[in-house]
Amino acid sequence: MANECSSNLEVLGTDQRRAERSLAWISRVTVAFRDKPPVTASMLDLSLTGCRLRLPVTAEAGEQVMVRLPGPLDMPATLMWCHHGEAGCRFDGKVPPDLVRRVTLPSF
Repeated sequence: MANECSSNLEVLGTDQRRAERSLAWISRVTVAFRDKPPVTASMLDLSLTGCRLRLPVTAEAGEQVMVRLPGPLDMPATLMWCHHGEAGCRFDGKVPPDLVRRVTLPSF
């Protein structure tokens, strides 16, 4: 049975997004942790600077991860918050804008 993200809301800093997030249609991405085996996660939204994931394992704010995006493109990231099986990631660099456009749903 898979664990979920810690149910305690842990936040690093306040909401200071640098880019608008769009709903993503990527149902599966690989997330590699430093001290755990890689897992398959669902990407719920994506921006140039971060994403929101649904994780099947326990995780904590501050953990360093590697998120594999389509391409493939490995993006180092920090988990900024984790709550009820979801986690917000801030990428160390920026995702190419054309990739964000390709994998997100149009906003109406």
